[in-house]
Amino acid sequence: MATNNNIPLNEKEEQEWTLNATVATEVIRWLSKGYFIMNITRHGTDLKTTYDIEPLID
Repeated sequence: MATNNNIPLNEKEEQEWTLNATVATEVIRWLSKGYFIMNITRHGTDLKTTYDIEPLID
């Protein structure tokens, strides 16, 4: 099960995530390949924020 700060994601409240076009394109690419569960790691803050997006394979 994927976790965020050692808290299972299914036990957290749903949150809205606003992202830029580059990250959105990468997420859509994985979704179009059939990967609906992804491990997304955020690095940095504000304009220096980057994301590592990896699909989780069941």
